[in-house]
Amino acid sequence: MTRERCLEIVEQTDAFYRVQTTVHNYKVEIYNYRLASFTDFKDYDAWELRGICFVYDDEKEKWNKFLEQ
Repeated sequence: MTRERCLEIVEQTDAFYRVQTTVHNYKVEIYNYRLASFTDFKDYDAWELRGICFVYDDEKEKWNKFLEQ
């Protein structure tokens, strides 16, 4: 799932939200849900929108999906 798609979903419904914060001098966005029903996940195809994280790369000036290694 792309960051752009995550933003679209968050803008369309209150069931999903994002938190922007700084961790060890990195800008981070974390997407999650509150009181979302099965239908919310299904209707918005938001299956991955649960703890998904993006980290801003200052050098490339773009957001990257955080992939745990």
